Amino acid sequence: MNRREFLKKTLEGIFIGSIPLIYCSKNPVESEPVNSNSYTYKNIEHYIQTDKSVYKLGEEIKILYRITNLRDEDMVLTFDENDQNSKTNSIANFYIAPSGQDFSIWFNYGEPKMTTDSLILQPKENKEFYANWDMRHRDGKIYIDLGVYEVSAGIAPWVKNGFPAGVSTDINIIP
Repeated sequence: MNRREFLKKTLEGIFIGSIPLIYCSKNPVESEPVNSNSYTYKNIEHYIQTDKSVYKLGEEIKILYRITNLRDEDMVLTFDENDQNSKTNSIANFYIAPSGQDFSIWFNYGEPKMTTDSLILQPKENKEFYANWDMRHRDGKIYIDLGVYEVSAGIAPWVKNGFPAGVSTDINIIP
């Protein structure tokens, strides 16, 4: 076998051997990494994550919100005892609204329900809160439009500790 035939056979083997890899590789959309954002203020990290950044209309959105105490001492979040609703509201709240618009909220969910006047996080400790939304209104129908939406989460708005209480990230809803 001469050099030319050897190269031809070698290249054929490489080409034929690589075809299964092309067909076995995952679709990049299916293996999309999580969509996340974080915000740190006064050594308190707020982190939000959705399971991806692009959703088909009606697809479930999975949201994680985490607050982490980056301080070297305990952090005590004290909820406003003068707020008559504080005992019936939630520690963490989740919102989805059209990006750049505060007036139209499509999803509002709180977890867990308030049972205490404060939340204590030890140094480097975090608390995680979860929410899922299938894009349906309370009546079971889908009214949401296609487009970019801001997914936000944060600690209850009546916290008296004087720091911003949340973080957000954008998602895109497609047909």
